[in-house]
Amino acid sequence: MTATTTNKPRKKRNTRTVNLVLAIDFGGSLTKLVGGISQNQYVAMTMEPEVVEVTEGGIRLHEKNAIGSGRPKDRSWVKLNGKVYAVGYLARQFLGDAGLWKAKTEIAIQKLLAALWVMKRHWSKQLGNKRIRIDLACLLPPGEYQEKTEFEASVREALEGFESPDGKMMISCNNFYCFPEGFGVLSNFEYQWGQDFLKNKVCAVVMLGHRNSSLMVCHRGRVNQFDSSELGFIQLVRKVIQRTAGLEETSLSEAMAMAGHDIDPHYLEPVLRHQDPVMRKQELENLIEAISISRQEYLILLEEWILKTIPSTVTEVVLCGGTADYLEELPALSQFRLYQPGDIKVPYLFSQLNIGNRMTDVAGLWDWTIERSFPVSKKTI
Repeated sequence: MTATTTNKPRKKRNTRTVNLVLAIDFGGSLTKLVGGISQNQYVAMTMEPEVVEVTEGGIRLHEKNAIGSGRPKDRSWVKLNGKVYAVGYLARQFLGDAGLWKAKTEIAIQKLLAALWVMKRHWSKQLGNKRIRIDLACLLPPGEYQEKTEFEASVREALEGFESPDGKMMISCNNFYCFPEGFGVLSNFEYQWGQDFLKNKVCAVVMLGHRNSSLMVCHRGRVNQFDSSELGFIQLVRKVIQRTAGLEETSLSEAMAMAGHDIDPHYLEPVLRHQDPVMRKQELENLIEAISISRQEYLILLEEWILKTIPSTVTEVVLCGGTADYLEELPALSQFRLYQPGDIKVPYLFSQLNIGNRMTDVAGLWDWTIERSFPVSKKTI
């Protein structure tokens, strides 16, 4: 499978020894990352998506008043170009938002630097005092993938010097890989079904995410078509908010995802506002009705976009993303040979995170990257 869209000679891969590899997916609901020091020594984790600029004094005071150390991923911040940013759970404590109204690349570097600090702490015993030399792989929406060259330049500049809770960090980046969302899924699909299978098919990867939905088409082994829309899960959440009163995006989004396709009321109760039993019961009934109606409308919009965008030559469709778990049905895709999220295998370590198939893309990206960073025989999933 080839991910290039031009006829220019491919840039030679840097073969200098690396001591850390990071694959990262800048998701709208979660930042997903995998980092390791060999094919068999790696860790997968998620971080909250929030990033917020704060004052250095505010961060120092927060750390001074905190009792206990906590996990690095829950207290990560970075200082870059004179500005301090809280990232993940810490940003949520400072009332930051997920930045869904911004381009992902606007806050991706802060997330990336925070993730590198987290990985440095996780592998501190193995890395010691050695300067970190990384291979880095990331996923971007199709609409932002076209700016990958500019993004790489910004990342490399940031890695030359930034501050973390442990002080100044300087990281050398050997190889920088950037692909459109869905590439990791397609890579896993290729590994599972074989290169010959893809080289004889026209296959589309439909990624239904939190912030947006995207489409990537592989024409007989060659990826050269991308598209995206704003029809992520968040649009469904906003439809529900318009039909209810006093609900907040982040908490409602999490509750709806947990409630699932069948809308289990147990998971919706924490977002209810009323305490009076009668009012609370009515509020829950109204919320369930709002979710049901909004989902039908959202499904119509999503199917219209898919049918409008998907090429007529496509015969196979790979459905993935957290929203695909939630919807469980897309009648518009019945005309294709459809591969559901559960058809793509991922290592047990990833499934232990209990976030459905949302790790599938970054898991495939990780496998693709470590084959190049640590070139030994690939482990069996």
